[in-house]
Amino acid sequence: MESQQIYQLIDKIEKGKKIDINLAQDNEITDISNVKIDSTKNSIDRIIDFLLYMKNPYLYKVNDVVVQIDFADNSNITALECISTAMKNECQMY
Repeated sequence: MESQQIYQLIDKIEKGKKIDINLAQDNEITDISNVKIDSTKNSIDRIIDFLLYMKNPYLYKVNDVVVQIDFADNSNITALECISTAMKNECQMY
């Protein structure tokens, strides 16, 4: 994964968590039933593929139900930190 893609993904994650579910447009929400991830890839690559495919990794549709993912404010690590760590580990592998 190129560094530019990493920064774009981080930007997507940061913007995604700020979107209000009530204000989200239908074209900003991925229907998760359409997501196809290659199960032969390692877990880091599968996570990256998922995040790249999603329009907003915090917001998606299951059938016609919109789901928003939220993380506890008192968590020791944010979603972005978790993903960043996984991506750094991925880059060190090459």
